Amino acid sequence: LVDIDFGDLGTSFYLGGSFSSLFLLGEASQDTEEFDDHVVGHEWGHYLEDKFSRSDSIAGAHGLGQSLDMRLAFGEGFATALAGIALDDPIYCDTATVGQNNGFGFDIESDRLGTDGWYNELSIINLIYDLWDTATDGVDTDSVGFGPIFRVMTDRQAVTPAFTSIFSFAAELKNEVPAQAAFVDTILGDHDIVGAGNDIYGSAETNDHGVGGIEPVVLPVYAAIVPDGISSAQVCSTDRFDGNFDGNKLSVFRFLRFNVPSPSQYPIIVATINPPSAPPPGFDCTDLANANDPNIHMHSDPDIAIYRNGQKLWEATSCEANSEVGTTPTLAAGDYVLELVEFRYLDEDSPAGFPETLCFDVTIGP
Repeated sequence: LVDIDFGDLGTSFYLGGSFSSLFLLGEASQDTEEFDDHVVGHEWGHYLEDKFSRSDSIAGAHGLGQSLDMRLAFGEGFATALAGIALDDPIYCDTATVGQNNGFGFDIESDRLGTDGWYNELSIINLIYDLWDTATDGVDTDSVGFGPIFRVMTDRQAVTPAFTSIFSFAAELKNEVPAQAAFVDTILGDHDIVGAGNDIYGSAETNDHGVGGIEPVVLPVYAAIVPDGISSAQVCSTDRFDGNFDGNKLSVFRFLRFNVPSPSQYPIIVATINPPSAPPPGFDCTDLANANDPNIHMHSDPDIAIYRNGQKLWEATSCEANSEVGTTPTLAAGDYVLELVEFRYLDEDSPAGFPETLCFDVTIGP
């Protein structure tokens, strides 16, 4: 647990909102982050993204090589790449223990771990650094410079209707430097991310982490849905990449996108496909006296939220079994993102044996 007033931080971090502060570990012979330039630069990168651009990162525990929620992967990757850029030094070093004689480090430019892709923060670190640096290394034969990267972050990325990710960043960077679009695509491809023809929603992305199969577990990045009350879309939430209920790994949260043609309220219906169980007769999900009843935890509990330009406008998070139903407030004409998650994948009290993956039918009506 973090206790800022007591100085018990657990790890260094940036806290936005009214705090807008960087908190750095500083215990001698344990971890003195104030002397680790790249760590300080990384946390300052979160500050820059939060205050001068926009961050949709959902934060939480993460590690190099893990397959993360794309918003987290981009936020962490950008912050580390920025540290290397600001210091003009690709060797990330984090010292620790007695006399700061130990710790860990890695090469921002070349080290790889885990499965390359749009969900891997190390892929994001590598490619953003390569887009900036002028050294020739493999397919990295050019540089867009820091100016276009900064302009995209503080302008186009700040108002993207998609969530902030490598997709929104790369699409807008190519708009910023059209003469170098092919170079940007090459760098993306080197990390198994589709470049040519892709957009802010990753609509052309083909990297599904090797999951395959007919269930839409990883792709599409955003399922497109028409809010006509008739059309439906299917997406699946999974915890296969998240063994600790961190809730921030790949495909725990799934995304849909839709366009509102004219201002209106929109009823939304989410129904679990092949739910693991039905609730017992007379079940009341709000009755905490039944909290230890395994039947309560074995049914599905989808939750949803609506975003516009990164701002949450509405959510429906009831505990009703195997469905979520609600009606939005009046939505202005424009593009929106719906976020869906199976709450059981966020709940440490979910029982053993709960399905690793659940799929849902989503309908948005006028």
